[in-house]
Amino acid sequence: MKKLTVLTICLLAFLSFTLTAAASPSYWTHPDYDLSKVNAINVTEFIENSKSAGNFTAEKNAQQNVMSALYAAASKQNFLITENPAAEAEKQTTTQTPLLKKTKKAPKAVDLQVTVNRLGYSSRVVPAHFENKIEYVSSTVIDSNGHYKEVSIPIPHKVYVQEVTYYTAYLEIIYNVYDPETGTMIFTSRDSRDRGDTYSTNGMLERSAKDLLKNIKKGK
Repeated sequence: MKKLTVLTICLLAFLSFTLTAAASPSYWTHPDYDLSKVNAINVTEFIENSKSAGNFTAEKNAQQNVMSALYAAASKQNFLITENPAAEAEKQTTTQTPLLKKTKKAPKAVDLQVTVNRLGYSSRVVPAHFENKIEYVSSTVIDSNGHYKEVSIPIPHKVYVQEVTYYTAYLEIIYNVYDPETGTMIFTSRDSRDRGDTYSTNGMLERSAKDLLKNIKKGK
């Protein structure tokens, strides 16, 4: 993992997440960088922290699915996505971080670190059981005045309900973007989503990747 060159960058990132907690995804851009010209992203590191536990089942092919979503989003937004994990290690041993300049840097290529904290689904099983139901049956009766009238008679009975499983899909990914020349973190985004009635994370991954690239372009 890359080391931040300035401690305040990390503090600002957490402050930004606090202020924008209502938005999804939340993100922060380094004030000394203009990312509007970025068109190439090199994925240098993929960290998978999502593990199955209790009623939560982690996605088995998390890295493959995340990268597929990134490639699909990139093709629609004119980005080039590459994977070169060795690039980060090379920079750490050969590059020293210079002082930031007053003029904004506008890189066209950046490095990306992806951390998957949660990707998968939870399940809740409701066992088969009987439920009490009431049905109303119409009947014709004679009232006290000798008139015919129609009434509804409640008929209680039990209905068998089969076992059913309810699913909720979850996604929590942190995207950290770095300047490939200095190793400085210049953009960070935390994306947390959930969706009921499904165990598939594909739709959320597609939206997450789309929002990531869109928000990087907004970074000025």
